[in-house]
Amino acid sequence: MTNRIQPRMVRTGYLLIIVGLLALAGALWRAYIARAPERRNQAMVRAVGAGNLALVRQYLAEGADPNTVFRYLDEPAESQGFSPKALWIRVRGGPGAPSMRDGPTALMRAVEGNNPQMVQLLLAHGADMNKPGWYGDTALSEAEERRLPAIIRMLKRAGARQ
Repeated sequence: MTNRIQPRMVRTGYLLIIVGLLALAGALWRAYIARAPERRNQAMVRAVGAGNLALVRQYLAEGADPNTVFRYLDEPAESQGFSPKALWIRVRGGPGAPSMRDGPTALMRAVEGNNPQMVQLLLAHGADMNKPGWYGDTALSEAEERRLPAIIRMLKRAGARQ
C-alpha cells in the first residue's frame, strides 16, 4: 500500500500558500507606505492617475496631502544606457545627469484622467486648485486645454482662476 497525496490536496495547499504570501506582501506594502508620508503622497498621486477612487480615499483618510506634486525621474538622453559616457555623467552629476523633477499635482492628474468624481474628492479634502504643476499649468488650464466643460464648471465654482 502506497501513501499517495491526492493532487487536489496539493493544489489546495499551493493555493493557500500563494494567498498567504499575497496577504503578507499587502501588509508589508501598507507598512512601507505608512512609515514615510512622502511615499504615501506619491502612491496617492499614482492612484489618482490610475483612477482608483477607493484607494485615493484610503490614502486621504490615512493623511495623504491632496496638494502633492507628482515627482518623476528626468533622465536626459545622454545619461541613458550603460556606455562609459552615460555612466560618467551619472557619477559626475551636473548638466545632463538624471534628476528628480516636479510633475503635475494630484488634482491635475484627476483632470488629465477626465475623472469628475476624483476632482470632487480632492477638492473636498482641500486640494489647492490654483497650485501650479509642471510648466506652471493649473488644473483649470489643463481642463480648458482638454475641453472638459463639466470639470471646468466644477473648478470655477470652487474658486479656480487662471
